Amino acid sequence: MTRRAAFLLAISVMLAQLRPLGGITLAVDGEQYVYFGYVPANIWLNDPGRTVVGQPLNPPLEKWSIDPSTVATTAILAVVGNVDGAHVEVLDLSSRQVLASFTVDKLRKVVTLLPNGTFFKVVADQPVTVLLAGGKDVEIVDHMYGGGSFISTFFTSTQGAYLGKEFVFMAVQSKHGEPYLILALEDSQVAVWDENGTKVFDAKLAANEAQSLGLVSFRVYHVVSTGTIMVQSFTSGRSSYYPAVRGGYVGRLFYGASTQPGPLQPDVTFLAVSTEENRFKVMDLTSGKVALEEAIPAQSNVSFTAPVSTMVVESERPMTLMYLNMGSQHGADHAWYGCGVTYLGFRAGEEGPLYVPNGETYVFGEEGTVVSLDDAQIRIPESGHLEVPVGLHRLSASRNIAVEIVAWPSWPENQGVANFGTCVPSLQAFSMGFEDLKLTPLGPQVPWLYIIAGASAVGVLALMALMLRRRR
Repeated sequence: MTRRAAFLLAISVMLAQLRPLGGITLAVDGEQYVYFGYVPANIWLNDPGRTVVGQPLNPPLEKWSIDPSTVATTAILAVVGNVDGAHVEVLDLSSRQVLASFTVDKLRKVVTLLPNGTFFKVVADQPVTVLLAGGKDVEIVDHMYGGGSFISTFFTSTQGAYLGKEFVFMAVQSKHGEPYLILALEDSQVAVWDENGTKVFDAKLAANEAQSLGLVSFRVYHVVSTGTIMVQSFTSGRSSYYPAVRGGYVGRLFYGASTQPGPLQPDVTFLAVSTEENRFKVMDLTSGKVALEEAIPAQSNVSFTAPVSTMVVESERPMTLMYLNMGSQHGADHAWYGCGVTYLGFRAGEEGPLYVPNGETYVFGEEGTVVSLDDAQIRIPESGHLEVPVGLHRLSASRNIAVEIVAWPSWPENQGVANFGTCVPSLQAFSMGFEDLKLTPLGPQVPWLYIIAGASAVGVLALMALMLRRRR
């Protein structure tokens, strides 16, 4: 049996174990949690053949060819239960048909295979964690290079926000490496268990400390913390938007992994995007040292990289932050290539900047939602989505909206997304805020209480000495 056949057989077994609910009506008396998405139509790699570091990547068009070993015709939609008994439906937005209907318990996953080009909607009566992933390297985790593929995404907590004290999700990664990052925003005791109940990590993290982890692909993990944390998976080869610490994606404070250009990937960058004149600085998460400061012109973006492994980006006014790798004309071997599938979102009435790279980008929301894109106002149709052209835009909506970006290099024209993975947020996630969260200042903390106490003691001694002199 081939590895591909074995993988599909395993997925079929998972599907056979589901408990069908047959056209249920979800959350009649409560809130529904709604997740929208799109499976890329072109899951493949169009390869120019072997390249050499430093030489321009400009082979004749006939030298490019779609590598048949990278072609995938379906993607994985994994729904993981955050609580027991969550009722879930997966719908095709084009045909309006129910593709799957099931109940999922906490720490259990249900996988649905979706054909390329599918626009989908997931509806649940409890928050669930939804992961969309695809590509042959994601499916096969034991090939000659160690298997699998890394992904870039932030995971939502069991409450549905990007910050929290409990996370449940399915991992996707290669057999080797530690792409997962736990970012402690408060002093936290953090423990991680796998779906079998095996504890794989347990340690105390101070506020502004980050811990990297390596996990097993397709396995569900349970992260529990006494303080507020964020959970990120990061690889320099895949683009990703960064959520704002205070909630949503438009904000003034961002935490996460960082990277720098190198000989193999010379053109990777972060983008700070703003609709108004702005200024931002990038600081090292651990030391608090400022790595750079930049100004952003109105309705523009600034590219930057910083020599830190984990960073904090703070701006004077709201902005969005994106890590972008669209490949390089001077990359080597497959390092010339970059792509990504990523999300961001806007709460009702919130205006913010949206940078759209080459590829496909869609705005999702409930039918009738009025979307303001630059100077145009458009209602979301029954299909639940609108396509957005490449470029820099101002975006807002009358109700919460999600934006999915599928990015790939602009050369050649029929390039594709070789592999990808992203956590799909619910529309409700963008209304969750953390304005009251008290953050610890960056850098080593000065024990001010002891300094004040010491200064007070010195002052008392000085006063006593003065009184003794006067008595003499």
